[in-house]
Amino acid sequence: EIACVERLALDAGLRLAAARKRVTALNHAPSPVAAAVHQPGAGGGGAAAQPHSVRALLKPGQVFKGSIKIPVKAEHADDNFAKRTAYDLFVVRHFEDVYGRERTLVKHSAHNDEQMCVLTADPPRAAATAATAGQCEPLRLRYFDFETVLTGTADLAERTLSGSVAQLDFGEEGYRVTNDGATFELNRVKDDLADRPGFDEAVQELVAAETDYAFLVVLYYYVNSFPFVLQYTQPHPVLAVTVPIFERVIDTVSEFNAILLHHAKRFEQVVFRTQEEKDLALSRLKDAGVCRSVAQECWDATIWLSSVAYVRVSSTCEGRAQLICRQRKHVTHCRAQLAYNRFDRALRELEERVPLSSIRIMRCFPAQARAGEHDAQCCICLSSLAEPGDEVEDNTATASDFEPDLLPDAPGSPFAETADLAARDGSFDKESSGSSVKTACGHLFHFECVRRWLHNHDTCPQCRSAVAGAL
Repeated sequence: EIACVERLALDAGLRLAAARKRVTALNHAPSPVAAAVHQPGAGGGGAAAQPHSVRALLKPGQVFKGSIKIPVKAEHADDNFAKRTAYDLFVVRHFEDVYGRERTLVKHSAHNDEQMCVLTADPPRAAATAATAGQCEPLRLRYFDFETVLTGTADLAERTLSGSVAQLDFGEEGYRVTNDGATFELNRVKDDLADRPGFDEAVQELVAAETDYAFLVVLYYYVNSFPFVLQYTQPHPVLAVTVPIFERVIDTVSEFNAILLHHAKRFEQVVFRTQEEKDLALSRLKDAGVCRSVAQECWDATIWLSSVAYVRVSSTCEGRAQLICRQRKHVTHCRAQLAYNRFDRALRELEERVPLSSIRIMRCFPAQARAGEHDAQCCICLSSLAEPGDEVEDNTATASDFEPDLLPDAPGSPFAETADLAARDGSFDKESSGSSVKTACGHLFHFECVRRWLHNHDTCPQCRSAVAGAL
């Protein structure tokens, strides 16, 4: 088995060399006469040409540089962390998620901290006025990591990204802070190589080859160190865990974290209209491999292999390089645990989400709620049900609170038939405004007070009795 892994690693090394050769060959290829992304309004100016401009702007291997100001509380305004600092963004690859939407994996860094994010971009909409005919509105985009949520626009003509920043302040409560000066600005770095035909495919092939080679080399040392190996095999001289290999393994763990956060955000947005719709969505998720068991297996594998990579690389480097590797491993592992915890919590809340049809069954109006009751009160706000309930203020802004996805999921995907929070808040909330909710256990609530609880729980907030199961 050790020999088999060694052979696989050597073959992956050959594929990596070929991928690097392909990228190098692009340096000597003739420069394109004109790249559409360099010309404002290129592609005919029509809406149909815009997706090609978007992919050209955010093509894999492209680098953006600029600045960012992280929002902090007033008492920390003088800290170095609150000052505007250099900010970089690197486009890793495009991919289609299990919901049938195209996403972009990016890596951004500021304040010596680097994280992977899943960037979502909404297609630009054609201008409606005659004065701007033939033009399109700026491309809207958003991406987030553990601490930061960034929302803004991309100017296709100027090749720039800009927008606002919200920062996690109290981690346990999920509070975020933002202010008018908390913004980011990025300019695409002019790169003739990036504009050559076939560059993005070559970069994605190179990243995949680097990942395969890095994990197979680490797996080779991992298998070679098993206790049941009768005799330690002398490592192949070509197969060595170097700092670049360690960095590639850590980047893959960071990518895994970003994917888990992406799923958690999607779970938080979904609203089920009926129980049948909910059962179908959960079944499709399981069939697509989006479940706890698969996430746990991936988590175990990435943590173990990145730990082996650190052990091997720490024996070959020392001083500052070793310290940086140790810090990256520790921070990435902590974030991996946080990512899985958030994924698990969001999935549990999704499984417990009360469909709108069940809430309609429980819904009654103040006159009905007061029938046979003396001065009926809401069990949450303790005010009379005869008075409209106050919207419960919720400062625990998650990523789903910032610009929910506007595109429908692809047909057949897990949430193709479901609604988002925006749809629920726009129609059902308006219909139910001023009404009350009476659970099977007899407790009464203003609809405005209990709606967020029922979005994440299937129990009564007063006595914790089952809500959906009792109907």
